[in-house]
Amino acid sequence: ETYNVDSHQYENIYINMPDFGLGKALGNEPVSKATHTEKQRLKKHT
Repeated sequence: ETYNVDSHQYENIYINMPDFGLGKALGNEPVSKATHTEKQRLKKHT
Protein backbone atom coordinates (compact mmCIF):
# COMPACT_ATOMS: atom_id res chain seq x y z
CA GLU A 1 0.00 0.00 0.00
CA THR A 2 1.08 3.57 -0.64
CA TYR A 3 -0.26 6.63 1.15
CA ASN A 4 0.32 10.23 0.13
CA VAL A 5 -0.52 12.51 3.06
CA ASP A 6 0.58 15.92 4.26
CA SER A 7 3.21 15.99 6.99
CA HIS A 8 1.73 15.59 10.50
CA GLN A 9 -1.79 14.93 9.15
CA TYR A 10 -2.04 11.24 9.97
CA GLU A 11 -2.37 8.96 12.96
CA ASN A 12 -2.46 5.27 13.76
CA ILE A 13 -3.91 3.93 16.99
CA TYR A 14 -2.29 0.87 18.56
CA ILE A 15 -3.75 -0.79 21.67
CA ASN A 16 -1.97 -3.56 23.58
CA MET A 17 0.44 -4.52 20.83
CA PRO A 18 4.18 -4.21 20.20
CA ASP A 19 5.70 -1.39 18.14
CA PHE A 20 4.49 -1.89 14.57
CA GLY A 21 4.28 0.04 11.28
CA LEU A 22 4.38 3.83 11.63
CA GLY A 23 4.59 3.50 15.40
CA LYS A 24 7.78 1.51 15.08
CA ALA A 25 9.23 3.79 12.40
CA LEU A 26 8.32 7.15 13.94
CA GLY A 27 7.71 6.39 17.62
CA ASN A 28 4.61 6.20 19.78
CA GLU A 29 2.91 8.81 21.93
CA PRO A 30 0.40 7.96 24.68
CA VAL A 31 -3.09 9.50 24.55
CA SER A 32 -3.73 11.83 27.51
CA LYS A 33 -6.43 14.29 28.56
CA ALA A 34 -4.73 16.95 26.43
CA THR A 35 -4.69 14.67 23.39
CA HIS A 36 -7.95 12.76 23.88
CA THR A 37 -9.49 13.68 20.51
CA GLU A 38 -8.05 13.31 17.01
CA LYS A 39 -8.31 17.08 16.54
CA GLN A 40 -6.22 17.70 19.68
CA ARG A 41 -3.59 15.15 18.64
CA LEU A 42 -3.13 16.46 15.09
CA LYS A 43 -3.23 20.14 16.19
CA LYS A 44 -0.27 19.44 18.48
CA HIS A 45 1.95 18.84 15.42
CA THR A 46 0.89 21.71 13.15
